[in-house]
Amino acid sequence: MSARVLSQIEVDAATSLLVRAFTPDPGFRFIVPDNDQWARAAADFFRRVVARADKQGLCLVDSTLNAVSVWEPPAVATSSPLKALFELFQLGWILRGNLGRALSIQRRMQGYRPQRPHWYLAYIATDPDTRRRGLGSIVMRPMLEHADQAQLPIYLECSNISNIPFYTSHGFTLIAEVSITTSHAYWPMIREPQT
Repeated sequence: MSARVLSQIEVDAATSLLVRAFTPDPGFRFIVPDNDQWARAAADFFRRVVARADKQGLCLVDSTLNAVSVWEPPAVATSSPLKALFELFQLGWILRGNLGRALSIQRRMQGYRPQRPHWYLAYIATDPDTRRRGLGSIVMRPMLEHADQAQLPIYLECSNISNIPFYTSHGFTLIAEVSITTSHAYWPMIREPQT
């Protein structure tokens, strides 16, 4: 089994998969703790994320559409102030009363992302019913190989401590544990190019 680029007609399926996979995620549920708000916000948020990555061919899925990875390229153009304001407005609309928690996490994580060119693994998810079958590895492997060939690191921000062993098994190393509150943390991780 191998990964392939998501097709435009599969955006809704990939969105649904991300919503199901991240529903129990401690980081996301800190941002949107209310179940009813989560159902609406998560669908809107992940549809936007998947559609943007799909336009660039940076959303990978397995052949059964039970796993997805979403990537950001090394040379992301700096947004204009107007575009950044519009994106903040959109995020505020999606998260409604929860924007403050999302921005507090963003502020805390700001200094950990590398200043040098790197790939960013924004999201990776496996359908809860098909976990532990290697599907996450399948949708990550092509980009690991691509980054290795280009001699570029990959950066990610883990919001669930139970996922750290999965990432370390693929060559990622822990940068820090960043406390968001007394009961919530994030773990920035980096994978240097492998030979």
